[in-house]
Amino acid sequence: AFTTMLIKRAHLLNGSEQLFIRYFLQIPIMYLIVKCVGQNLFGPNESRKMLAIQALTAVICQICTYFAIILMDPSDSKTISHTSIIITAILSRFIFREKLSIIHIISLIMAFSGVVYITQPSFIFKKMDNALNLTSLNSISNSSATKSYENLGILFAFGSAIRFGFSRIIVRSNAKKNI
Repeated sequence: AFTTMLIKRAHLLNGSEQLFIRYFLQIPIMYLIVKCVGQNLFGPNESRKMLAIQALTAVICQICTYFAIILMDPSDSKTISHTSIIITAILSRFIFREKLSIIHIISLIMAFSGVVYITQPSFIFKKMDNALNLTSLNSISNSSATKSYENLGILFAFGSAIRFGFSRIIVRSNAKKNI
């Protein structure tokens, strides 16, 4: 609440400067809280490897999401990132040996078809420009360089979904171990 009040009054600062001030104040306060409670700052010694892997997958997920948004339509990028639920279910089947019932399989198919058909990503469904005649932009967007960037964006978006699914699996694994 205190840092939010400071940020609201700092309208002359740009976003990165505001974040710096916020974290500059929050990190020492969080450190003091962790030390007062008596917990180890980096978790128990036996679980540090899994916590580091979890943090690394989350960071890679965010980097992939950033590049996916830059290289393709942001709505399509978000569409692909919603497939992380499906990827999480498939990974939990292989990693935790969970059994997928017919209900789970039908739910996964419905989730995937919902992601595809409701949002109608432009790399599957070609959208028509109804209101505007954007011939110059259409000729640019149909170039092979733009298509290769879009394909690279799709790969980054799927990479983000896979890493986010893997990060969820690690969180669940850590929860089973009471970390």
